[in-house]
Amino acid sequence: MPLSTFRSSEFYQIGGRVRSAGNFATKSGTLPNGPNRESSRPNYCSLILKQASRRYSLKERRDSSDEVSGEMNLTGSAIVKRIREPRHTRRLVVLLGLTWLVLLGCLGGILHRLVVISNSYEQMFTAEMWQKDLSRQTQVAFKKQVQEWKDMLLRGRDAEDLARYTSNFLARQAETAELAERLHREAVPELRALVEQFQAAHRQVGRNYEKARVAYQTSGAEGYRTADHMVRGQDRPLTELIDEIVAGLDRRVEARRTALSGQLRDLADGVLVVLVLVAALYYLIARTLRGLRRAGQSLSESEETMHRVFLNSRVGIATMDEQGCISHANPAACEILGYSRKELAGRLWSQFAATEDVASAQKALESLKAGVTRTYTAEHRYVRKDGASVWIRKSVSSLRFGGNRLHSVAFCEDITEQRRLSEELAELAFLDTLTRLPNRASFDRALEAAIAECRTGGRSLALICFDLDGFKLINDTCGRGTGDVILKEAAERMKCCVGRGDVLARLGGDEFALLFEPAETPYTPTEIARVVLDQLSLPFIVAARELFVTASAGVSVYPRDASDAQELLRKADAAMYSAKMAGRNGVVEFSRELERARGRRLELETDLRHALDRNEIALWFQPIYAVKTQKLVRFEALCRWHHPVLGMISPMELIPIAEETGLIVSIGRYVLQEACGFAVACRSASGIPIQVAVNVSTLQIDRPDFVATVSEVLAQSGLEPSLLDLELTESLLLRNPDGSVRRMHELKALGVRLSIDDFGTGYSSLSYLQKMPIDGIKIDRSFVADLDQPGPGLTLIRSIVAMAHALRMGVVAEGVETDFQMSQLVTTGCDELQGFRLGRPEPEAVALTRYLTEVDGSRMCEPL
Repeated sequence: MPLSTFRSSEFYQIGGRVRSAGNFATKSGTLPNGPNRESSRPNYCSLILKQASRRYSLKERRDSSDEVSGEMNLTGSAIVKRIREPRHTRRLVVLLGLTWLVLLGCLGGILHRLVVISNSYEQMFTAEMWQKDLSRQTQVAFKKQVQEWKDMLLRGRDAEDLARYTSNFLARQAETAELAERLHREAVPELRALVEQFQAAHRQVGRNYEKARVAYQTSGAEGYRTADHMVRGQDRPLTELIDEIVAGLDRRVEARRTALSGQLRDLADGVLVVLVLVAALYYLIARTLRGLRRAGQSLSESEETMHRVFLNSRVGIATMDEQGCISHANPAACEILGYSRKELAGRLWSQFAATEDVASAQKALESLKAGVTRTYTAEHRYVRKDGASVWIRKSVSSLRFGGNRLHSVAFCEDITEQRRLSEELAELAFLDTLTRLPNRASFDRALEAAIAECRTGGRSLALICFDLDGFKLINDTCGRGTGDVILKEAAERMKCCVGRGDVLARLGGDEFALLFEPAETPYTPTEIARVVLDQLSLPFIVAARELFVTASAGVSVYPRDASDAQELLRKADAAMYSAKMAGRNGVVEFSRELERARGRRLELETDLRHALDRNEIALWFQPIYAVKTQKLVRFEALCRWHHPVLGMISPMELIPIAEETGLIVSIGRYVLQEACGFAVACRSASGIPIQVAVNVSTLQIDRPDFVATVSEVLAQSGLEPSLLDLELTESLLLRNPDGSVRRMHELKALGVRLSIDDFGTGYSSLSYLQKMPIDGIKIDRSFVADLDQPGPGLTLIRSIVAMAHALRMGVVAEGVETDFQMSQLVTTGCDELQGFRLGRPEPEAVALTRYLTEVDGSRMCEPL
């Protein structure tokens, strides 16, 4: 569009102010009164030259290429812009997919327009610094002259001619030369970096017009050498392009360049013109459209790649506008919510949130819109189209475009399964997976909370600890699967015995605990514990097999017995342990006497570790008589501990401590050595051999070196293996039936005698009994004690004797304390008897004397 069409009130200032540099150069090569000038129009350019003729010298130059078109020609020497623009303006514009920074500034006297178009702030900074460096005196000095030129230009009527003559020369004012050169030194590196970055060409028009050259970096640009080249906008004038660039429009303009021959030449790639004006230096940054097309192609490829990522990502991706409405959603996001893209478009995310999560989801979005945060990650429940509830982890980041326009992108992931697993893990942290009862950690928290509540309210709290009797034996014998079934069934039976507000938990293994407030029930803690034990004593049916399990219970009460949770639990456990020691299947309430007993036990456990070294352990021997011959046929070796302070410690107290501490192994070896030594002494003193029976703990026989230990002791003592009778318990068979049978055969191979002690109280299998190389059984004392009462006791003993004899095993009845018991047992067919009625345990010396007396024919008891 020719500038002549603009009204004078909208006149655009072109380029910079005329400055003195010793020479003028004109694009057309003619003065204003040349042949192409219409005589009816005043020569305003001539007036300007005359005004400056006192200080300027002119040099004319003509180039015929200027006459090829009547349209306005811009060589990059000027930028057209309204002088009505604000004094300082910063803008972001998008051009060909790239974001540019534009600075417009009024420089008050030196330049009425400074325009910088770049992709960084460095050029902005250079231009602004130059403006600040202008001294106030310089601005005042040129103010008057500039005003005169403005007045003359505003009175002009032929702006086209004026533009033709003024747009093609540039001179420098002498007063600003030094300033411009300094600015040049500062600006060139910045601009060169810009040029190199965009692979562009630049043109510099300086003080000497003849030395100006163009260096194009595009291929095939032959014939373009000097600064006289003209750039013509074939589609529309360049002035419109500049206006639209500054206005932030995205335009692509094809242009043509005029060669030296004066003929128009179309270039396949064309030129895009971006002008950068700094002081008296003009830089033309020209980037070929071919390069832009390549960049555009690369950008398109990147966009295509990103689009494919967007479509194929397994993570849901959605973009939202400033209102939080979904604008785009990829297939993964659609799949998560169960909606199509069209159904999601334009809807708020919060519309899909579950009712209880709507407020928190909306609050997060508002904080993003308000700029409180630029990104947030949250987990909320959303409702799918099919009505299903899903947990979604959504990470949202804000993106601002065009000033304050807010957009956001959300990355969504369906974490429903993760939440489910997390909840299960949290449940596992406080729930026993087998019985579905609270576990130890959960119970500890409940106990602490209950005590705190009772302390505040002044109420009492009862705690009962349960432990299944003989469960380990069943677990080892029948397998862990059977044990798990029993534990689950035991838990169900316990649940039926507790109240709604009570806490029943599995503490671990076969231990359970019940927590409740006694004031909430009419029953005492002991009565409730007894009810639970009665339920547990009922038979358990596992794989069509009937199994029996009992339990022991201990009771402690807050605040009577303890002041805190851990002490209350410890004392209930101590009471439960005392119930086990008292015979199992019973209930014991914690008491001060029990606490003293626990203190005694701790003291004994400590002292037992030094008892052997101090020779405090000794063997006592109890005689066993044959029913038919009424002769002493065997001694049973019994361990006794003479404590230096507490006196004689009974085996009922000694053996459990030794087994629990593991000292039974060293004590058992000592007993075996002393017993063999006693039998050898009896034979040496009387010349007649006698058997000695030694009790063997399951912990001993389970050791791989036990058979070797027995063989070694026999060899060292010189006792015949047939004179050693090893008494084993029934529980040995339940722990490891096959392994126990193998170990028995190994012992039998040594030539020793094997017996089952306390027969009838365990859970041995008769099928294994016939496989074992057993020489005899010893009927438990509880069967003998029942003979004093009416009942089937005598019949049971006769059945046991008959079975044993059928298996070619001898039978010993222990615990004979009365004449009635002894007379009844004689009628059952028992082979041997043992008990206080026949002889009490005696020290080694007394037992040796008894044996020598028996050998001489005298007796120490009444005839059988």
